[in-house]
Amino acid sequence: MVLKFNDGAGTTPGSVNHGSFWTQSVNLVGAFLWEFWCRWDASSGYLISEGYGGGHAILYGLTTHPTGNIWNGSAATSFVGDYTPQAGEWLYTAVAWDGAAFIYLYVNGVPVGKTAFAGPRQANTNQGGLYIGGSDHSTYTGCIAQVRGWEGAIPARSGPIAYKGCYRPERQFGQHFPMLLPRGRCQFLAHYTDPGGVIVADLSNGYNGSTHPGRVMGSRLGEEGTGVSYPGPTWVEDPTAPFRTDLEPARVRTAPTAPATPVGAKIFDSFSRPDNMLAWSTATAATSKLGSTETGSLGPQAWQNNLATQPWGVFDGRAVFNGTTFAMAWVLGDSADMDVQVTRRIAAGLGDANGATAEMGVAVRVQDANSSLVCFAQNGVVYLRSINGAVGTQTVITNWTPPNNTWQTLRVTTAGTTVTVYVDSGAGGWTLLGSVTSSLFQTAVGAGLYHNSGGFGLVRWDDFTVY
Repeated sequence: MVLKFNDGAGTTPGSVNHGSFWTQSVNLVGAFLWEFWCRWDASSGYLISEGYGGGHAILYGLTTHPTGNIWNGSAATSFVGDYTPQAGEWLYTAVAWDGAAFIYLYVNGVPVGKTAFAGPRQANTNQGGLYIGGSDHSTYTGCIAQVRGWEGAIPARSGPIAYKGCYRPERQFGQHFPMLLPRGRCQFLAHYTDPGGVIVADLSNGYNGSTHPGRVMGSRLGEEGTGVSYPGPTWVEDPTAPFRTDLEPARVRTAPTAPATPVGAKIFDSFSRPDNMLAWSTATAATSKLGSTETGSLGPQAWQNNLATQPWGVFDGRAVFNGTTFAMAWVLGDSADMDVQVTRRIAAGLGDANGATAEMGVAVRVQDANSSLVCFAQNGVVYLRSINGAVGTQTVITNWTPPNNTWQTLRVTTAGTTVTVYVDSGAGGWTLLGSVTSSLFQTAVGAGLYHNSGGFGLVRWDDFTVY
């Protein structure tokens, strides 16, 4: 059994009211992390709310994207993630604040959003109540299996979350559905898979000195009701629920359809395959969870990477680096003279602590993890850098600032000692950014993806092509 919200016609609000939780109109202490195992069924709905009003200690849900807001005592800060759930999809999702600088959003253990928020954090006046499955008037549409919350007890990680409920479609969700933690490990824990009538137990040691059992209730604009006019959530059987280990959940979300291989491509990877990143997994130094490229005249080529504990992977049809440091993923070609293209996004606020400043670009003439040329844009400047052990040399190509929140293709060509950099100008055209000479690694035939940041960033690559 699981708890289904917005049952029946899907028009009457209903939620689980866990009563008074956050202290009102005072600065709340420390970081937080709230996580949910849920099935999303429609275009709107909140998973958690501090109540009704324009500002919330936390408001978080799944609309067309993970979204919500947080209140600092005088104004609300909105945040949004870049993942679009599909109707009927079971997933693990979480919202966290590091207590100092950023709100983070996660889906299946992979970060999907980062928004600046320095605090303080408060519960709004005359609020402070904890609602799961909606606020007191706007309910979630779908099912919830489990909720867990930490308030000021553990730091919200500024990177991938280890051992959560994410899964890859070729494996059963149930294999990764976590068991209930010891009571002392969190301040809120509710398991919505064991029907308890109209009361849902808080299985944790409690927050602010007490536990907070919930009442399954209907509501509208703050008015509680127990009659049929305000029905609450209902317990339902769901054969697709993630805690079933004896069957494979329905694969609602399928791998995206790969586009046609570009004419003349030697190597092509659109990353259009099932997600293959488990956030807590490790990769060996010689392999990557990107697997192999899809096609091209040279055939599939195995991706390699330089890190064992912060792996690359595929998530939602894009290449993702789940880490906070220098990293490359590359494949081998057949010539040091090459034309390398990759589409990538620089998103506002999704770089390091200074904003969209993460180094995110293309690697060419890769010999190994310590010997390569990389091209990237940072702080309005396009650079060519040689990675030569821990320290290399860097050349400024030109001044250029990539647009925020826009997918754009970066192109780097090598011919002899000449390295030329372009960016797509739309409609199949190219804008020349500049050309430099470099004889370093002139015979190396590898090419790939490059990332380097002093802080955690949300980075995605797509449609990697080598001509």
